[in-house]
Amino acid sequence: MADRYLKATGNWNNNATWSATDGGAAGVSFPTSADNAYITANGNGLTLTVNVSSSCLDLICSGGSTATLAGSSGLNVFATLTLLSTMTISYSSTVSFYSTGSETVTCGQTLNCGFDFYGTGGTFTLQDEVNLTAQIFAVDKGTLVTNNNNITCGQFISDHAFAAVMTLGSSTVTCTTWEMARAVTVNAGTSTIKVSGTGVFTGFGQTYNDVELNGTAHT
Repeated sequence: MADRYLKATGNWNNNATWSATDGGAAGVSFPTSADNAYITANGNGLTLTVNVSSSCLDLICSGGSTATLAGSSGLNVFATLTLLSTMTISYSSTVSFYSTGSETVTCGQTLNCGFDFYGTGGTFTLQDEVNLTAQIFAVDKGTLVTNNNNITCGQFISDHAFAAVMTLGSSTVTCTTWEMARAVTVNAGTSTIKVSGTGVFTGFGQTYNDVELNGTAHT
């Protein structure tokens, strides 16, 4: 395992983009699933582009960094994700979470990418509101704990035959489609599910607290 710091504007898979220490010299191997990726104040004004399918252990942004996270290829995070409100985030693909341990997810701002939780035995706890605009929020494996934070997305799905658990607390989930599968457990708490437009609501036998179908012709 190694630590990697954003050092220069460039693509994720370019060694010239990364340094081994915060503020150190560029030219080390780019992060993989065993490595932590950091974006700090030393990355202010730089742009990191996820240009190919990429992976890291932690992706931690800190120090009020004003860096830009861009790109349209998949990003696999095997531990914690921390983004910042001070950053510019135009990244537009899917962040997939694969941890089998206990991790946190901090968005910091409205995003335009999808989330897919896919860590068998993992627990993923939201630290702030998640707004993915019209992108997909998927819980396929592991446990999602919303921590009473609200979620806004396009499709909210758990539609595979894998074991997944959602603990919703007092969260409000606003989505265009809600689709659950037979292997999911929904701990609804005092949550509210709001399905907008004419999207599908498929509860799959789970008990919900409050479901609002705000459009017409729901199925």
